[in-house]
Amino acid sequence: MFGAMGIGDYGEDGEGDDDFLLGGGPALEGVDYEGAWLHARAKAQALNKLFAGLGLDGDARVFAQAGWGDDGSGIVFFRGTLAGAQRLRELLERMWGPAE
Repeated sequence: MFGAMGIGDYGEDGEGDDDFLLGGGPALEGVDYEGAWLHARAKAQALNKLFAGLGLDGDARVFAQAGWGDDGSGIVFFRGTLAGAQRLRELLERMWGPAE
């Protein structure tokens, strides 16, 4: 499935062609990336639904993107706008109090 493509070729939800290249690099022969990446993709999609429900979209966007490590393990990366990072901080501080 992956050939020599980097994870940035699959977009934030695994469907598009996002401009972000997030580690992992080219797939190495003999390493099964697909299963772990699909698992990470499912987790990223679920997180993105939660983020949108929390108002972390639009100008205040935070999103998860599936990727893989050099060993073939699935990874979920988090990215966002500055406004999204601020909004996420505010939400977390309401839940747990200010960071020390």
